[in-house]
Amino acid sequence: MKQEIRDEWVNALESGEYKQTDMRLRDDEGKMCCLGVLCDLAAKAGVGEWRDVDGDWYFGSAAEFKALEGDGGDGYLPDAGVPPKSVRDWSGIPYAAMVKTSDPALALISGAGTGRIHLTTLNDRARYSFNQIAAEIRKQDPIA
Repeated sequence: MKQEIRDEWVNALESGEYKQTDMRLRDDEGKMCCLGVLCDLAAKAGVGEWRDVDGDWYFGSAAEFKALEGDGGDGYLPDAGVPPKSVRDWSGIPYAAMVKTSDPALALISGAGTGRIHLTTLNDRARYSFNQIAAEIRKQDPIA
């Protein structure tokens, strides 16, 4: 992951500006998961935008939304639960954003069996706060 974006993301998670939700990037109240915060930073950088599509909030570039609407686009569809390709390209974060863990309980929750855990699992299943997630991200270099 690109260092300056990682630092901006961690600072945003710790800022108190964002309220946390789970199981989606963003909800109807504007709450976000940890990866939704990354998408919001991408929006501020002009990478894409948020759209309400049939009651679910998606983030994507114009080309990604064209693909979602069936108009061709670039073939990459936005997903309500993971950052789209435009955000992954901008930030350098991989599709399966994982951090290392030495906590055996987290390894069981993850099911990955690799000593690594998905950030979505920390947010959604382990119920880590944004501050806790930010602390885990800070320990990593890079996020893989």
